Amino acid sequence: MDVSHLLLTSVLFLLPFIAQVSAQQPGCSASENKPSVEENNPPGYNVTTINSEAGFTATIDPSSSDASYFTIEGSQLQLVKSVDYEVS
Repeated sequence: MDVSHLLLTSVLFLLPFIAQVSAQQPGCSASENKPSVEENNPPGYNVTTINSEAGFTATIDPSSSDASYFTIEGSQLQLVKSVDYEVS
């Protein structure tokens, strides 16, 4: 009983660390850690470069409230229309 309790405790202790490492494995990332967009940039403005390994595809979630502002052209995340924070 003590061995299985010790094993269960060890697994439960290590599980968050194992899950965090596997979730952080690279496959698709942005060139900047926190890309941002200044207002009044023109359509076609490059927000960031998307880096992806073979077999990974980046898409924009169409249900996102900001999806209409962005497009992906090749490896570039670009503005589709100018952002105006006073209007939004």
